[in-house]
Amino acid sequence: MAIAQGEPTKLRAIGSAKKPTRKSERPHRHSKAMLESIKEHGHIQSSIKESLLGLARAWDQIEATGKGMHTVPSIAREIRATWEQVGVIEDEDDIWESLN
Repeated sequence: MAIAQGEPTKLRAIGSAKKPTRKSERPHRHSKAMLESIKEHGHIQSSIKESLLGLARAWDQIEATGKGMHTVPSIAREIRATWEQVGVIEDEDDIWESLN
């Protein structure tokens, strides 16, 4: 079969849609940790809670797909800044020690 000049060929992948990876064995770990942390700090406003959960969900999605890994440092920085804003952590505290 001849292909016209300049027309791209279409590739077809055969196999499993979901590749088994170590990361896929831990789905929603950031969302679960964030939910537990938010429960411990009931004084946080609802809009801030949703922002924190959205950031955690985005991080989980990035780990699940492997796309957008370059945004993880920004997400982590925003989570930390939000926790500092509501007074949960101090600048010198380690965020993961506070949350776990």
